[in-house]
Amino acid sequence: MAHLDPLKELSQKALALAALAIVSLSLKPVCAQSANKKVDPAYDARVVMVFDRECSVWCGEVKPILSSLQSEYKKVEFVSLDTSKEGLPSSKSTAKTMGISKFLAENVDYAPVIGVFSAKGKLVKELVGPKKKEIYLAAISQALSAK
Repeated sequence: MAHLDPLKELSQKALALAALAIVSLSLKPVCAQSANKKVDPAYDARVVMVFDRECSVWCGEVKPILSSLQSEYKKVEFVSLDTSKEGLPSSKSTAKTMGISKFLAENVDYAPVIGVFSAKGKLVKELVGPKKKEIYLAAISQALSAK
């Protein structure tokens, strides 16, 4: 029966993680409120791209689309957060200032990830991987109309 001890230990860890997740979920409204205080009132929405410097193919597809959208939307803030070893400390600082640290932390291992936030700092849409321009347009429209 000694071979079952690792399974028992694993299930205890799983229960502990589940309990931690439940506690974290109960704290979500507090996090959302603090994020709202960091939004720049000069913008009606925010588009955040999480990328890695080594992500040349997929990130390379997304960057020109976002650049084009940036020229179309003057009241939407476009931000890039670099998750490469060199860029991550600065990106963490920027994310903290903007109240989107959780978004960055959840996506630090993925690239590209686009988060579209409302003027109040609420994540309206999260898009993983390259998408067609129309998808980004729809997400921005949704953020601009969010209350």
